[in-house]
Amino acid sequence: MSNPTKKQTAAATIQNSKPVTSRMIAPMQSIGRCGKSTFIQLVHHFLGESGIESAIIDLDDEHKTMKGWYPEVNLLPFREAQDLGRLFNFCGASPVELMDFPAQATEEILKGFAAFNADAIFAEKGIRLTIPIFASNESVAMQSAARIVQATCSYADYVIVRNPAKYDSQLFEASRLMDMLTGAPVIEIPKLSAMTVTEIQNASRANRKLLTFVEATEHVPIAARMEIKHWLNRCAQQINRNKELFVPDASLVRNAFGEVPADAPKEKINFFDL
Repeated sequence: MSNPTKKQTAAATIQNSKPVTSRMIAPMQSIGRCGKSTFIQLVHHFLGESGIESAIIDLDDEHKTMKGWYPEVNLLPFREAQDLGRLFNFCGASPVELMDFPAQATEEILKGFAAFNADAIFAEKGIRLTIPIFASNESVAMQSAARIVQATCSYADYVIVRNPAKYDSQLFEASRLMDMLTGAPVIEIPKLSAMTVTEIQNASRANRKLLTFVEATEHVPIAARMEIKHWLNRCAQQINRNKELFVPDASLVRNAFGEVPADAPKEKINFFDL
């Protein structure tokens, strides 16, 4: 666990009665169009490149975004708290399981976690929960983030996700939420150029399929292809830096991806010296 709070560390000792053999990555914040599904795809890509098996569970039967990207994934519709019973019965079968919940479902998810004693289930099954928190200034997003942390702080880890292409984060980062999330690492999803986003959309229409970013590299012009590959690697580097929050055992990750290079100071060039 990366930079845990004292409360989280104590809870991990109590809750995890069995060794951790599975990670559940579960965004559950009430916020739409924030890049939640994109983040899941990025983690899935990182795991695949690292040689770690993962399973995606699409719980949003209205949009079916993950099912659109990965037709083989399981669709397990979530509408109310009791629907989580099926998920809890079968979770933990893969080293990493990625959940894509519907937006605006925080209260029902937390009701389900409480009703089924999710912390006890995770402890019994050797599952450790990681919850991405999207650092949006939107009031509903901030309120649901606070509810999530209050309800799960005894048995979950957190990662803060910035996505400047989708939302601003200044108010979030100046709020008391950041105190609640002390020790949680930050992952920032870089912006893709408008040109490349358009090329991905055009390629998806031409192929009559919602293309993943990796698939899109086979169908877009070279500039877009190179930008996507660089973007994927930048995201993978950040996930790798915090890999203990995304896998049950960090030693399983076989691909280091390299570190994000620091920007070297550049000497100013005087035009008259050229």
